[in-house]
Amino acid sequence: MINLGKKSDTALIPLDISGLDEALGGGVRPGSVILVAGAPGSGKTSFAARFIYEGLAKFNQPSVYLSFNEYKEEFYENMANLGLDFQSYESKGKFIFIEALNINDDEAVMAILENLLTIINTIKAKRVAIDTITSLLQILGSAKRARELLHSLFIHYMKKRGITTVLTAELPIGDPKLGYGIEEFIADGLIILRTKFSGDKIVRIMEIRKMRGHRATLARLTYAIVPGKVIAVRTPPRIIDIHAPQENLAFQLETGDANYSFTLPRGAQVLVAINPVLDPLSTLFGIACKTRIKLSIKLLYRTFTRSPEEIQWVLKELKCKNPTIEFVHLSSINPTLYSVTELAMMNIEEDLAVKPDIVVIDGIEQAFWLSGGQEIGIREHYNNIQYRKIHNITGVYVYTITLRKLLNANPLLNIYDAIFYFTPRRVNNKIHVSIRVIKSRYKIPTNHITLPIEMFAINGGTN
Repeated sequence: MINLGKKSDTALIPLDISGLDEALGGGVRPGSVILVAGAPGSGKTSFAARFIYEGLAKFNQPSVYLSFNEYKEEFYENMANLGLDFQSYESKGKFIFIEALNINDDEAVMAILENLLTIINTIKAKRVAIDTITSLLQILGSAKRARELLHSLFIHYMKKRGITTVLTAELPIGDPKLGYGIEEFIADGLIILRTKFSGDKIVRIMEIRKMRGHRATLARLTYAIVPGKVIAVRTPPRIIDIHAPQENLAFQLETGDANYSFTLPRGAQVLVAINPVLDPLSTLFGIACKTRIKLSIKLLYRTFTRSPEEIQWVLKELKCKNPTIEFVHLSSINPTLYSVTELAMMNIEEDLAVKPDIVVIDGIEQAFWLSGGQEIGIREHYNNIQYRKIHNITGVYVYTITLRKLLNANPLLNIYDAIFYFTPRRVNNKIHVSIRVIKSRYKIPTNHITLPIEMFAINGGTN
């Protein structure tokens, strides 16, 4: 279940983890204790650091970070690489970092916790992070002793003063249990960060196991660790935000011998499948160069196989001059550098920043395969299609594939508003490009047109 259809509760305070607050309906209740558990490298420290930093940056909330794992200089350097400047807030007296690396007995634990409470009182802290509570529990040893101490610290002290706390805990790889089980007892919210390999890429999954005061939460979300946002959670779009089409885009393809006209609603999502014997780049641009649009449009072209220089060269060779299409951005991305989730988030963020009328995405099947996750890739692609519908961006998704494979292998065929298939065809001993309308939710005058191959020729031949 998910909370995305519900307005934010003004009584909640945001955790300021991109996407997570949206899933939680605005955040958590003041004074909550949120436990974030995961294996090494899952992003627990990044989560806690982001929570503290946003309290400082957005709400001017004095905050404390108690670390059993890192020296202050090391923490500051690592966080600076992710875009978080804790040192500046320390210099203003708003932030205190407490090192607790050499704590090894009960007496030392009590001393460091007394120091924590003193600092909280001195700076009137509203946010606290302890990284990790696993270290503290291992030092205390006794489950009974640990339960008494944590209950006193968090239930009686932090919660009564409205101090929101994030605790991190180690989750051993392959072990579903969290230490002594005491952590879950004191926590209002429990979030598990998991990692797994898909191909050679790490896939990150966030599980929201418990969140007191929330009637509905999403059990699983994909996330990524990225500079600036640090942790960015991928939340699915709300279908109720998709509005009925308000405007049509009118296209007229001028071929010399005949003209073909059709319209698609702004925000329509179109799949273009191109037979592998044709070059998708010159085929698409050959069509685009000859197509006039009633309203001039801005086009973003994204490819996972070509460089911007190659794209510019093809446009030059085709002598493409179309006053109704403005190429506002050419984007080339190597999908082997990113996970599927990172790739999907980058793509939709670029779309929303550029704000094109039409985005053409070439090589999408290679992106799924090379970024390490066909199954997750299809889900992320579905979500991006819905995001583009919400923002009225027409999407054109280009697959290099035979028709038989397309119809047998693509589980999202029903989500596209129109599907076109391009394939070579011999007519009167000459090669033409045949365009078939496989599916359309909108009226298109003809289901099949044939175009001379010269429309797509580069240097007098097919590319």
